[in-house]
Amino acid sequence: MESHCLDKRHAAITMIGLMLGVLMSAMDTTVIGTSMPAIIGDLSGMERYSWPFTAYLLCSTLAVPIFGSLADSLGRRLVFLAGIVEFLIASALCGLSRDMTALIVFRGLQGLGGGVIISSAFALVGETFPARERGKYSGLVASMFGISSVIGPSVGGLLTDGLGWRWSFYVNLPLGVIAILVLSLGLAGIKEKRSAFKLDALGALLFAASIVPFMLALALGGRDYPWASLPVVSLLAVSVASGACFVAVERRAASPILPPFLFRDREFVASALATFFSNATFYAGILFLPLYAQEVLHLSASGSAIAITPMLLVYAASSALGGQLCSRLGRYRGVGIAASAIAVLAMGALCLIDPSWGALPVVLATVALGVGLGTTTPIFNIAPQNAFDRRYIGTVTSAIQFFRYVGSAVGSAIFGTLMIASLSSSLKGLDWGRTPAPIRAALDDPKVLMNPSAIKAIGAHTPAQYRPFVDALTLRIDGILAGSIRGVFLAALAFAVLALLSVTAYRRGTRLGERARD
Repeated sequence: MESHCLDKRHAAITMIGLMLGVLMSAMDTTVIGTSMPAIIGDLSGMERYSWPFTAYLLCSTLAVPIFGSLADSLGRRLVFLAGIVEFLIASALCGLSRDMTALIVFRGLQGLGGGVIISSAFALVGETFPARERGKYSGLVASMFGISSVIGPSVGGLLTDGLGWRWSFYVNLPLGVIAILVLSLGLAGIKEKRSAFKLDALGALLFAASIVPFMLALALGGRDYPWASLPVVSLLAVSVASGACFVAVERRAASPILPPFLFRDREFVASALATFFSNATFYAGILFLPLYAQEVLHLSASGSAIAITPMLLVYAASSALGGQLCSRLGRYRGVGIAASAIAVLAMGALCLIDPSWGALPVVLATVALGVGLGTTTPIFNIAPQNAFDRRYIGTVTSAIQFFRYVGSAVGSAIFGTLMIASLSSSLKGLDWGRTPAPIRAALDDPKVLMNPSAIKAIGAHTPAQYRPFVDALTLRIDGILAGSIRGVFLAALAFAVLALLSVTAYRRGTRLGERARD
């Protein structure tokens, strides 16, 4: 699709449709982040707290490059709309889940649609607008991640407290229908150029055989199995072997999923690495700040939104302004370095949080984090798009979104594993003090101790003379949980630093509209 195919009216309508689709897909994660404590309380499975997120991101990661390749043949409009339809069906199934296993499976199906939506949206922007304007429009689309994050926690909290957590999934249905109608109107009459249907089937198979075992190893290692155990080592071995075969196949494939020539470009490699590390950092906040607010600061599901809503509000604004700033300056390197440095400082502050501080210091640190991460989001799309000819925009954009999802998936798996491992280890050495035997018998179960809702339920039915002991024990467990979450933020700090280092690799002096090739 060329930029002259759309007049201003249809371009505006198309942008609204794209933004609504991305809003729906992105909001799903932030809504569920606030609802997860209630979901765990209903379906049980604190030990699998991060699995619904990991399943979503894993399947999104698989979908982005595969369907990005298909879209080059079938047309991006068709693939985008099909992704929305599949996402809506999976959302309804998630809301009907009766146990954690079903929810994890249906979240994976949601992830397939989400990956298609995100990758196709940015590719459509790249193909619809000229290079100098892409920063502005990419920033608008990227701002949907922040807006969804602002709306998501509040919507998730209100729905969970009012109608129940299942409505956190059902809320996607009206948004998706509106996005389909608006986008169909915006692109009405536009004929996309399509090529012969091509799919690198062997590459897709090897790609899945590399990514899936790797993610499973991250999710299981150090928690269900020791890192040096046969299951974990075997999964990693299969992943490495499949990855090596994937690279060999892609070098000879006629229509590769991840074309090797992309990795010879400096701007692409820098953007891919920065996207990977930044999104891992972002997910540390999305996943664990609501948990910290609800279970350590003892806020309600809707009240916990104050821990992350300000961050996500400035994330949305910074995404839009970051794209505008790059378009006005015609450059992106300096903006990216400054914003990444802010993210590093903010994550460093979160590593120091203490329950006695209350919510205000957390809010201030997360606002700075939102500024840093939000400003860089459009940069990681426009920099590699700027480095290649227009005919490669779809491929380049899908590849960047692939690294975005890999970073999110790897980050959520690593952070979830770190938290559970730290929590389990600390709870095993929990100082019970003079806790009476009946209370200890009721609580001396790792699954109970890792479920704050279960502890509260036991405390509510405890005789009055024993409640001080339960309260004291709960306070110690809060401290353990807070320490485990700080450990997660320390790991996220390392990812933020790596993102900053990646951004410094951008080529100096490159202006938008000129190819940034070495």
